[in-house]
Amino acid sequence: MGRRRLGTVTFALKKPYPDDKGTRNRMFWKNKTRKAVGLDIGSSTIKAAELSWTKEGGVSLVSHQLLKLRAEGILDDEELSQSLSTWLEQNGWKNRDICLGLQQYLATVQVRDFPVAPEAKLEEMIAYETQQLSGISEEKFIHDYHIMPPKYGRNNPVLIGISRYSVVAEKLQVLESAGVTPADMTMNSMALINALFNLHPETKDVEKPQMIIEIGAENSTVIIFAGGQILSINSLLFGSDKFNRALMESMEMDEAKAEEEKLKAEISSKNKKHPLHKVSLTLISELKNAVEQWKIHENAETAGMEIVKLWLCGGGSLIGGLPEILMSNFMECEIELFGPVDKEGKLLPELACAYGLALQAMEIEDIRISLAPSEIRWVSLRKRNYKFISAAVFIFVIAIFLYLIDFYLKLEKEDLQNRKIITRLQACEVFIPKLDKLGDDIRHYEKMIVPFAITGNNIPRFLSAVREVGKIKGDNFFFSYLADEKSFHGLKLEKNASKDTQNIFMANLAAKDPASFMKRGRNESVCVNQMTENRSLVLIGFTISSSKKEHYDLVRQIQTKLSNVPLFSSNTEEVDILSEEERTGREDIMSSPWISQVVNNREINSQLGGKRFRDFAIKLPFAEDSVNQANLVEIKKGK
Repeated sequence: MGRRRLGTVTFALKKPYPDDKGTRNRMFWKNKTRKAVGLDIGSSTIKAAELSWTKEGGVSLVSHQLLKLRAEGILDDEELSQSLSTWLEQNGWKNRDICLGLQQYLATVQVRDFPVAPEAKLEEMIAYETQQLSGISEEKFIHDYHIMPPKYGRNNPVLIGISRYSVVAEKLQVLESAGVTPADMTMNSMALINALFNLHPETKDVEKPQMIIEIGAENSTVIIFAGGQILSINSLLFGSDKFNRALMESMEMDEAKAEEEKLKAEISSKNKKHPLHKVSLTLISELKNAVEQWKIHENAETAGMEIVKLWLCGGGSLIGGLPEILMSNFMECEIELFGPVDKEGKLLPELACAYGLALQAMEIEDIRISLAPSEIRWVSLRKRNYKFISAAVFIFVIAIFLYLIDFYLKLEKEDLQNRKIITRLQACEVFIPKLDKLGDDIRHYEKMIVPFAITGNNIPRFLSAVREVGKIKGDNFFFSYLADEKSFHGLKLEKNASKDTQNIFMANLAAKDPASFMKRGRNESVCVNQMTENRSLVLIGFTISSSKKEHYDLVRQIQTKLSNVPLFSSNTEEVDILSEEERTGREDIMSSPWISQVVNNREINSQLGGKRFRDFAIKLPFAEDSVNQANLVEIKKGK
């Protein structure tokens, strides 16, 4: 199940530590062999096991060593550090990843069932529970936890481990004085359960309770578990030294001799007077108390199940006849020694703890509780990742080098293409003056044809206007005058104009003397930009109406019909009625002889039945110009 390490903490402040998420099981995708060492420093013996892991072969025991402290005369921590440094150096383990074990009596382990909650909330609850376990002490503590699968009436069981920082620091000081920085540190109980699960993985699937008993020199560790879930962990004040003292007292021998005799002895229920038999009964009593305490705190369903198997390990498990004594006096269940096996096939139960510690150093344990301070984890993480960082830097440098080469080749290619383009542009440069001259000539000739375009288009547009005006017919109005706006405002009608030009549609079209016109054309120049065209016409007519209102209504109808003609009305100006002010000065149009003969004729007016002639004038702007001279001006400015 998932878990997260909390690192070194006080209850007022949680120190940061490197997040190891993603480093777990990192080795499973590596093809290289990885090695690590588990270091179990006991009160009388230091036990070390070196393991290797490969993808093909899995875990194997490479080497193992025992350093007997009493036999070597090591009495204090200074001597221990010196001897340990030499011993690790001789075995080539100083540069290995080392996991250090912490005796179980120096730590506290609890199994707590929490409500199912998000990880952040769960951490808060675990931190509070850890504070309760530590009591009112103001000392620093280190704690960690492991989430277990929900079983045996527990919805969200969590295994919590806690130890005083001073205890951890004291153990680490011994190694640091020996010139070694461990990769990790955990409780011996975690190493034992991980060693059993690795060596006998079938035990994880057994749903009934089982027990691990590790007999050390001064203390023993008892672990009760079922179905891969830890139910209880206890430390007993019983060690194999009690067997030594019993032999020393009964047979009057020294400690070294008693150690030898202990391993040769054979405890038997038939020989109850044997000094070791009485001591074994003390062990059985301690074990019964541990089981009773577990059942008291366990739920009724689980507590009612019997322990089906005992697993023995530790140096004290090597005493002859001990499994049989336990079976006959403690629990009638199967008892088996467990531990790693050396190359000769010999079982080594005394190395079970060191084996489990090495598994955690390689990060292939099943249950992980780490009590290493944050600074140790930082060092371990840097050391573990150094090869990856070096490889990453090397790959990065190579990638940058390849990128620069590729970038250089691309620049060379682009430079070659640019040189070709520059060569072509230089060849085209000689045509620029010629193109400029051609452009000037084009603009010059465009301007030269403007007068012809304007003059040539005036008459067709005027004729189109005559046709459109002629389509608008009515019995109560008629048109009498149509001319361009310039003629309407600025030119006077020739007094001697012929009667043929004074009709209703072609008024004001009489030409002047051709000779005088040609003479002016030969002697006068026309500025192209000052040449204007007819942009609007003026239409004059009469309505036959009885009142001004009727007159205005008729004029508005005529205006509306002319506005709908596509030829008239531009975006800026629409068909509109000329005001009296705009018509001032052209009274000569109304006084022309033929108009006077109609408008002022009494006989015609008498036939109108009370109506009379009323004049009107309408301005007709063309929708489009013949020539857009603004473009010509812009071209000139652009040059």
